[in-house]
Order: sequence, then structure tokens, then C-alpha cells
Amino acid sequence: MARDSSRERRENVIERSVKTVQDLSTDSAKEFGRFVQAWTEASTDLFVGSIEVFSDLLVNLTESATPRRAEGGEQRPRDLVRNATDMASDMARNVNNALAESAKLLQRSAEKFSQTFEPEEERRTRRSTSAESSS
Repeated sequence: MARDSSRERRENVIERSVKTVQDLSTDSAKEFGRFVQAWTEASTDLFVGSIEVFSDLLVNLTESATPRRAEGGEQRPRDLVRNATDMASDMARNVNNALAESAKLLQRSAEKFSQTFEPEEERRTRRSTSAESSS
């Protein structure tokens, strides 16, 4: 009889241990799934946005590099220098704008990842906190 209860206790401990491992595995799989989802969404936005920024930069640089002609034919050296300076300034401004857009894009992508992958406990806490403050 003592052997039976000892055996039952051992089986209960084993069953609880197996259940704990299963629960941990399930939780880990859910977290990994959320991570993959967050990474995919953020990466997709970043990739698409980068293509847009790079395409705009190429168009703008091409437009900036198009030489301007003075009306009436020949240009004086002073006009050539001014045109070259304007062209360089426009190109620098376009690169600067592309870098600024890239920074905004990275920030949005990071925020999207954070919002999608935010741990469940933090989401619940944030919801309850915002519900309490709005009451």
C-alpha cells in the first residue's frame, strides 16, 4: 500500500513536470510566433519604405544634376560656377532629405516592432493603466 501511494506521488510529480514543460513550450512557441510576426511586419515596412526613399532620391538627384542653361545661349564663367554650386547644393539637400526620411522610417519600423512584440503582461498593464486614468 505504501508502495502504491509512493508510486502515485511519483506519477503525479512526473505528470506535473510534463505539464509544466508543455506549458513552457507552448508559451515559448507563442512568443516566438509573435516575434516572427513583429519582425516580418517591421521588416516589410522598412523594405518598402527604403525602396520609396531610394527611388525618390534617385529621381531628385537626376533632376538636380540636369544642367541649367542661361537664356540667350552661352554662359559666362560666373553663371557656370553659380549653376554648379546650385546643383551641388540641390544634391546635398536631396541626400539630406533622404537621410531624414530614412531615420523616420527606421523609427516607425522600430515602433511597429515594439508594439507588435510587446510582452502580454506589459500590454495588460498598459491597458489597465490607461483605463484607470481615463475613468
